[in-house]
Order: sequence, then C-alpha cells, then structure tokens
Amino acid sequence: MKKLFLMLAAAAAVASCSKDYTIVADNGEAIEFGSFVENSTRAAVDPSFGQNGQDLTEFQVWGSVNGGNGLVSIFAGDDVVGEVGYVDDEKTQPNIWYCDVKQYWIKGATYNFAALVNATDNLTMVDYLPTKVNGFTADGETDLLYADAKDITGKASGNGPVNFTFNHLLSKVKFTVKNNSKAAEEYSFKVNNIKINGKYIGDVTLATKVWDTTDAKKDFTVAEITVNKDTADAGEECAKELLLIPGDFAITFNVDIYNGDTKLGSQSYPIAGGAYNQTLAVGNAYNFIITVAVGEEITFSVKEQPAWADGDGDDDTTLTL
Repeated sequence: MKKLFLMLAAAAAVASCSKDYTIVADNGEAIEFGSFVENSTRAAVDPSFGQNGQDLTEFQVWGSVNGGNGLVSIFAGDDVVGEVGYVDDEKTQPNIWYCDVKQYWIKGATYNFAALVNATDNLTMVDYLPTKVNGFTADGETDLLYADAKDITGKASGNGPVNFTFNHLLSKVKFTVKNNSKAAEEYSFKVNNIKINGKYIGDVTLATKVWDTTDAKKDFTVAEITVNKDTADAGEECAKELLLIPGDFAITFNVDIYNGDTKLGSQSYPIAGGAYNQTLAVGNAYNFIITVAVGEEITFSVKEQPAWADGDGDDDTTLTL
C-alpha cells in the first residue's frame, strides 16, 4: 500500500507543563499524525528515537469512530514512522511522517485515539483502545510512553489537529560523583559496584499511570565513576542513565580512595542497617549525587524533579569514610 506522505508546515505545538512529548496533526479531511516537539531532557537512546536521542521517530496508534451505529475500529496498533530533516546536525525542517493506513474524518462522528511507544503486545483493550500494558519488563534502557486524544467530533472539512501529549510511564535515574577534596591532585576516588535493586516486571493502567508489579526483583548496575581533584567543580556523571518501573528501590555502592596508584581505603554504602531506600515516582527524574572529600563525610543527596530535569536537592543522608 502506498505510504501516506505528511509534511507539516510548522512544529510549533506547545508542550504541557511537564514538558512531555507532543504530536500534532495537520488540518485536512484525512486523519493525519504530525510533528514531534523536542524535549531536551530525553534520557537514554532507544530504537524509537532519532539521531540525537530527542526526536520521536515511531509510535503505534489505535483509533475508533462512532457515527451513530456503533463503534468501528479505524487504527489497530498501526505504525506511524517519522523522519526529521537535518542540515549540519541542526534541525532545519519539520518532521515527515508515514503511515500505511489511511482514514478520513466523517462529519458528526465521534473519534477516540490512543498511542504507545515501546509497549508490549500484551494489552488490555476496551472499545478498540489500549487501557493497560501487561507484563512490561524494564531493561533499564527502553522508555515507555502513552498518549490519547478523546471525544473528537469530525467535520466535513477543516478538521482541527489531533494532539497527542506523550507521558513517561517510567522513572529516570542517573548518578553523579563530586569531589570536594582540598587535598593534592594525586588523590582520586572510585565509586564502583553501584547497584539499584527493585521490581522490574509489571502492568500499568494507562489513564492513571498506576503500576501493579510482580514480586520479581533485580539489580540494575551502573558503571564505575572515577573523579580526580580537577573535577571538583562539576563532578562526573555516569554515562548510563536508567529507565525503571516506579516503586521502591534499594541503592548500594562502594567508595575507594587512592593516592596515585595506591589504594588507601574502601567503604561500602551504607555502613550498616541495609541499603539506602528510594521511592521512584512515575515520570520523575532522579540524580543521585555522591560527594566525596579526603578526611570528610561522604554525602549522598537526591535531586528529584518532574519532567525529567534536574531540580533542587530535597533529601540528604551522610556517612563517614
């Protein structure tokens, strides 16, 4: 079937207050899906995102229409695939979208749509729309997004755009190590064996973003982070960000201190009493900051912010090396 070619005139949709992803369709009698508005706080790269890890390039759409004689399915998990125009690594053109399924607006009919990114095939369906993703397994790298557009009345012509605002159904986690030591430059710290342990399989109700997880748990491991004195100001962020099912997680790590190549000491966190516990909320970002200094306390702080951006720290715990 010939692919539907969509070229939008502008990508000026306004993102929601949480800076979610917004899809906007062009006007016209055909039902079309349109341009992706970038979100600068996009996390790990996965196959649904483009060359800069920011631009959504693919989603699946469901849709139904009721013209007065009962519901009819018009989209059933159909792929909508997009490309972004770039010149010299700069976005200079709007997205171009393709869909193999072509449907039309009918005057007076009522339309409902839903869209998912990276959902499993195991869905609960109501009135031809997905209402629940079942058995999602978090791998730490793949995002899960949902959007809907409900109760749209078709017109004979001049139909307004279909607006999709995608919400994150997972939580984003990263780790940063900062060196506040005033000692000589030859002192360095290695934070290793960083693990965050929690549930990784569950079902999510899409409208409420509420998760129901199994009892299965696993360790998500973060790469070793090394800081020297010359990184005291900015600190070092772990290159790997984690995308996790919201819920309670336990965090553990080790801190080694070196003078040159000589290891002077090591400390596991926490010292006693079990792992540090953190509850992750759906759609929020967390930056776990480990601050180290020779002869001083190690500070473990948490910055939490909706919309997947770094906010102000609101929780601090300390231990002594």
